[in-house]
Amino acid sequence: MKQNSFDSKGMVITKPLQSLRLLLIMAIPLLVVGCSNNTGNKSPLLETPSTEVSENTVKSVLPMVEKPLYGIIPTILNFTAVDPTLFQELYDTGEMTVIDVRTPQEIAEGKIFEDALEIDFYNENFKDKISKLDRNKKYLIYCRSGNRSGKGLQIFDDLGFMEAYDLAGGKLAWDKSEMKQEAKTTKREILQDDQSPPRVINISAKMYEFSTHEIRVKQGEKVLLKIENLDTTHGIRIPKLNQNGNEELLLDTSQKGTFPFTCNNLCGVGHSDMKGQIIIE
Repeated sequence: MKQNSFDSKGMVITKPLQSLRLLLIMAIPLLVVGCSNNTGNKSPLLETPSTEVSENTVKSVLPMVEKPLYGIIPTILNFTAVDPTLFQELYDTGEMTVIDVRTPQEIAEGKIFEDALEIDFYNENFKDKISKLDRNKKYLIYCRSGNRSGKGLQIFDDLGFMEAYDLAGGKLAWDKSEMKQEAKTTKREILQDDQSPPRVINISAKMYEFSTHEIRVKQGEKVLLKIENLDTTHGIRIPKLNQNGNEELLLDTSQKGTFPFTCNNLCGVGHSDMKGQIIIE
């Protein structure tokens, strides 16, 4: 005759039920270990419902953070349109490369910044030319009304560039703004009126280097940079001085400081490697 087992309450437990109970007891430690290893993944049932935030609230919070990107300039969302005042302030940091995406005919009527690179948005190779730029640099883009530059900005984003902004309203908005009226001038006119012969500094340029990477001059000295382009038109661009030239350039030496210079024209894949600095003492 088979012996039945009894639980603590005196209930009869048959052999099959006893086996099932044993399996359940053995499974409990496995369940505990499995749960303890699942760190950071909370069960949806245990999560506290999140507070809904309106889209307008998000937009008002995201652009402002504790640390500004550019000194006193508030942090702004990347790949967005900025007004003329902020466009000028970003340019004044000396960290931005400006691109004018208008047609040659439009550019002939005048540019916002003379050192802006010229890449026509309507050119069939526009995207290919943009793709050859240094993706780790920062860019400002503008056109006539903001339409083409806005589309160009999207291309910069799609190609994985680090940072870029376009001018809201384009050059039309710029011309109507106070920035147009308050455009900064330098003492170049005074230097040009000086009838004494300038000190000539010769620089040769070829793919992808300048013959010199450092130029030292005195403040107020009249200096003429002469660029010899050995293979294609390179020229020289000095963003912080808002100066550029393809063959020669009367240097603005009115202020002391260190002023980086680069190639003035998009000359190929090594364009961004062409750089140096001018030190005005």
